[in-house]
Amino acid sequence: MFCRALADLCNNAVLDGLDGFLAVLDMRGLTDKERQLCYFYIGRCYQLTGCSANAVQNYQRARELGMDNPYLLLFQARSMTDSGAYEDAKLVYDQLLLLQRPEFSCIRTDLGMLYLRQHDGASAMHWFEDSISKGENVAFAYGGCALACLLLHQPEQSQKFYEQAVTNRMADLEGFREYYAELRDAVEHPLAG
Repeated sequence: MFCRALADLCNNAVLDGLDGFLAVLDMRGLTDKERQLCYFYIGRCYQLTGCSANAVQNYQRARELGMDNPYLLLFQARSMTDSGAYEDAKLVYDQLLLLQRPEFSCIRTDLGMLYLRQHDGASAMHWFEDSISKGENVAFAYGGCALACLLLHQPEQSQKFYEQAVTNRMADLEGFREYYAELRDAVEHPLAG
C-alpha cells in the first residue's frame, strides 16, 4: 500500500497518494519509523495541494517521532511561510542555514520570499542580495530583488533587477511576470482590488 501511494505521489496523482498514505497510517502495528514516513509523505501531499496548515502539522508529527531530515525542515518551513507562520518558519530556516548544505541553495531566497510575504522590502532585499553574492539561486534572487524594490518604491532599480532575472533565465518566467505585474499594480494603486 505504501509503495502504491508513493507511486501515485510520484505520478502527480497527489490526492490518490494522500488517501494511500492515510490508509497506511491507520494500519495497526506500525513502528515509529514507518509512522514518520507516513506523516512526512502526508505532509508533502498536503503541501502540494495547497493545504499548508495540514502540511505543517504532519511534518511536525514526523519530527516529534524523531525524523531528522533536512528536506523535512525545508518543506516544513515553506509550508509555515505559506500558512503565515512567519516567525516559526524563520526559526526553521535558521536551522537550515546552520547545516550549510550545498544542495539547499534556495534557503536565502526562501527567506527573501518570507519577508516579501510580510511586505518587508528591506529585509527581503538583504536575503536576495546575500543569495546573489554567494552565487546561490541567482536568477530567482534577481527576481526577488525586483519585487523587493517595488515594495521599497524604487521602480527604476526594480526594472534593472527584473531584466537581470529574465537575462539569467529565471524558471517559471511567465509566473514571475504575472506576480511582478500584480505586485507593481498593488504598490502603485494600494486601494485598488
